[in-house]
Amino acid sequence: MAKVSVRHLENGQFVTVDNVEIAVLTNVGLRREHNEDNYYIFDPQGCDTTGRGMLFAVADGMGGHAAGETASRIAVETLRSYYTEAMNGSFRDALERCILDANARIYGQAQTSPILKGMGTTLTVAVLSNTTLNVGQIGDSRAYLIRAKTITQLTDDHSLVAEQIRQGLLTEEEAANHPARNIITRALGTKEKVEADYSSCTLEVDDRVLVCSDGLHGVVTNEQILEIALAAPDSAAACERLIARANEGGGPDNITAILVHLRPIRPFWKRLLSWR
Repeated sequence: MAKVSVRHLENGQFVTVDNVEIAVLTNVGLRREHNEDNYYIFDPQGCDTTGRGMLFAVADGMGGHAAGETASRIAVETLRSYYTEAMNGSFRDALERCILDANARIYGQAQTSPILKGMGTTLTVAVLSNTTLNVGQIGDSRAYLIRAKTITQLTDDHSLVAEQIRQGLLTEEEAANHPARNIITRALGTKEKVEADYSSCTLEVDDRVLVCSDGLHGVVTNEQILEIALAAPDSAAACERLIARANEGGGPDNITAILVHLRPIRPFWKRLLSWR
């Protein structure tokens, strides 16, 4: 039976399941009045994580205060219902079904009110099963892999400047201050049909996975993220420091971070000494 610990943070949560440590924290930032980000992490209490995996996601809403909050909320509610009721078959197939369903729900809701017209949300969602990480991606929230002293972006941004970088029309430096850097080319709910990206990778002991909204990665550099994640005593402290750094950089947007750490299992003799 898994050893589970859950600690509630202000605007977040800190969960451990055996040697897997997961922290999530969200913050409105310094320039926004409302937080249109939403997140989801699985409920570990009494959950069959062996069969269902461990699901976590960040959704960054867009389209105005009411619309953005509604879109990101629908996305995470759809994830919750799939995880608790319909997470069967392959994880890749389950993610695809869930994302298509979330898109249909958001798009349908948007047609019911002029206030919600055109609303949408990014979604970066991952399922960890044993050491396999399956990722679904749409928009410009991101997933990173931190391994040893390196950080690798696991997802591609669906934004105008990111596409121009991939085509060789812009450099990373030019894109950082480009006036169109916030234009999203794909999002949940903005169109009747949606195409998301899917990928998978195998994690190793001591790997960390960061899922975050652009309120973090748009302000804090990859090198700073790496430094903070490795220096913090645990995932909760790392999320707090990452959000603090984003706010020190001006906090122009809502900020959400989920950090997952596959902590090394201590040798038996060390665990024995800690019990005495």
